[in-house]
Amino acid sequence: MSKGLKIAQTFFREWGLPYLQQHFPHLEKHVMAGLFHGSQIYGADDELSQDHGWGPMFTLFLSEKDYTAYGEELARRVRLDAPREWQGFHFHFPDENIDVTSLERFFKEELGYDDPDAWQKMTDRTYNRDLALSRIRHGHVFYDPAGTFARWRAAFHTYPRHIWLARVEQELFQVWHYGQYNFLDRLTHRRDPVAIQIAMGHFTEAVMRLCLLLEHDYGPYWKWLAFEFRKRDTASRLDPLLRALAETLDIEARASLVRTICDEVHQLLDQAGFSREHLGWDGWHPHPLMCDLQAQKGYIQREEGNAYV
Repeated sequence: MSKGLKIAQTFFREWGLPYLQQHFPHLEKHVMAGLFHGSQIYGADDELSQDHGWGPMFTLFLSEKDYTAYGEELARRVRLDAPREWQGFHFHFPDENIDVTSLERFFKEELGYDDPDAWQKMTDRTYNRDLALSRIRHGHVFYDPAGTFARWRAAFHTYPRHIWLARVEQELFQVWHYGQYNFLDRLTHRRDPVAIQIAMGHFTEAVMRLCLLLEHDYGPYWKWLAFEFRKRDTASRLDPLLRALAETLDIEARASLVRTICDEVHQLLDQAGFSREHLGWDGWHPHPLMCDLQAQKGYIQREEGNAYV
């Protein structure tokens, strides 16, 4: 457990929960509490993380009915009465250290949906709430006596299949677009160092996000993406290549690394059943990842068509 998470958890258990039991006993069996933001939820926090959004903090969740009746008063009193220091750590922004909301409002604000069933049935293939979904999935519940938060969170554990397929397609396009296409075919000849740096950043981010999606997970905020990616089995092969890509400025070395990384991505797609070989695409394109991309587009269209048969 990270230091920031441990402080937040003990702050709730040793101060927050006793406070609720004393001053709002009628909410004790219904309120939920947890932490769903900041580097500490991933275990990525360090001394530099402590300037904001870190340490003694938690969010209280109520039902919409209870929030309407008690939310404003609860928020006012708990923020007013909370200590301004806990285990030697000060509150930088007291109003932000303890948040009070309803379960429905939280999910609506984060995901655009306050109904798990409606979220599962959505039809918008451009939907992308990876960052919020990652925070919810990897955040920490401190108190959930009725198991309500756990049930809601389980419903959002991974994208509905049709949205997941679309997200895989989107990130695969980014890998191809910035790597196999524009970097290898254009930027290695034009040699614009700024354009190359931009392309390599987008390429690297897309590779990591695609790998997380293939494991049915969500990619976090960019600052913690590499940290979370390195926890996965795929990182054993890809992370050394991505590190080398970031550390070298030699064009030929970078080109070789991009080709190798793209080959690794193709193998991951093949293992997941999404390569052109698996999906039976019989077209031709000079870029292997574009062949995979076209195969997946056709697969998605067939699967969507079968859904209406």
